[in-house]
Amino acid sequence: MNSSPTSSVSPSDSELTVFVQCKSCKQYHDCTEHYKVNDHSNKTLLAMAVGIRSPTGNVVVDLNDETLWNKTVGSSKKTDYMPTKTHLVREMKRRKCILNIKTRTGVKDKSSLLAWLTDNPIDAPADITFLTDNVLSFERTLRAVRAAEETAPNDRNHANFWRGQEPYLRLIHCILDTPEMRRKFQQSYAALTRESIDARNSTEVAPVSFWIDAAEMFRATNN
Repeated sequence: MNSSPTSSVSPSDSELTVFVQCKSCKQYHDCTEHYKVNDHSNKTLLAMAVGIRSPTGNVVVDLNDETLWNKTVGSSKKTDYMPTKTHLVREMKRRKCILNIKTRTGVKDKSSLLAWLTDNPIDAPADITFLTDNVLSFERTLRAVRAAEETAPNDRNHANFWRGQEPYLRLIHCILDTPEMRRKFQQSYAALTRESIDARNSTEVAPVSFWIDAAEMFRATNN
């Protein structure tokens, strides 16, 4: 009895989505894949996020925000993560292909590139979710590192404590490596109640600051 032919491809394999480079713009239209093939570059991530609004309608990233993205503190230089003109041009070409925009833009300088990207966002739900989650995660990490830098001792005896990348990487691991610390870190940004605000000035009922826990873990990793 002849048996029916069987496929060599399993059902799980057939369900996998394979992303390929667009022959027209030479980029990947899927944001996750584009981020991956560019070595998970934060510059690529932020360039993709320009003009994007989160599922709740909030602007995902404003690169002109002087309080965060456009600020240099200690070793966290904005040139380490801010998209260059090359990144923005590449993102513009990618979006023109995705959105099927055929007209010439005449965009040349960085400010006009940012304006064009802001006016021409992509709207794929999966891409929006990916960009929102990853930019928020990066923003929280950046804020944590900068908070540590700004509160680090500046006197001569401590001048070498926060040099190079190692102490900042250790701090990031202290925050992100355990579920308990991640939970406390997220809660540290929650709005305080009136009772919590009043308790901060009390030595008896003042809540333990997240940064005290982080400092203790940081010191423990140095032993």
